[in-house]
Amino acid sequence: MLIPMKIDYALRLLVYLTLNKDRGLIKTNEVSQDQGIPVKFLQRIANDLQKSKIINSTRGPSGGHEIIIDPKEMNVDAENFKNILGGDKIFNAKKIVDIFKGEDNDFSKA
Repeated sequence: MLIPMKIDYALRLLVYLTLNKDRGLIKTNEVSQDQGIPVKFLQRIANDLQKSKIINSTRGPSGGHEIIIDPKEMNVDAENFKNILGGDKIFNAKKIVDIFKGEDNDFSKA
């Protein structure tokens, strides 16, 4: 099943922020390098997620991103991401939720 790149990258960002939430603000370059997401694209996605009050983003040398919602409460469905990011494909939401909850670490089948 094909997942639009913007949704794929947004989910990677959210999972990365969730797994590192105890570290505070996570730099854009760190996520970009770790997840293989172009920095400029990641910045636009982060901006969309911040506008939707899912993450907090702070600019500057000590800035970065952090998830501000409880990942266990996040509604990860196609309609939600379509509204936030403009995608329209269905993806394995249960798999993503299991990753958010820490019940699964295999990102390859999400």
